[in-house]
Amino acid sequence: MQGYNSYFVGESKVLVHNCKIPHANSKLSPKKQIVYGLKNKDGEIEKVGISSGKVDKNGKPYRANKQKEGDKYTVEILDEVEAGPGARGKALDLEQKHTDLNASTINSKKHKLPKPNPKKP
Repeated sequence: MQGYNSYFVGESKVLVHNCKIPHANSKLSPKKQIVYGLKNKDGEIEKVGISSGKVDKNGKPYRANKQKEGDKYTVEILDEVEAGPGARGKALDLEQKHTDLNASTINSKKHKLPKPNPKKP
């Protein structure tokens, strides 16, 4: 099979294609994506992030919960992108949108990327 990308399998001769599944952080990842914000005690979003990993019983991503620093932040789900082609790319666009919407409260020590885009007149 080495060197072949498509081949027939089994008695019924089903044609299969040997393709690599993209990493969850790849723009090509088809996994479901959750765009979340970390809110401070004043209700301001200081960080926007994306997770395609597991969620807790309340539907909050474990990744976001690990960043809460005890009770310093609460997690808010900002958007969800269902699984399918281009899901990660759509989530990255939404992450930028929410970063821009919250540019005045983004904490640059907590939120590294994407950078807020300056507002155009």
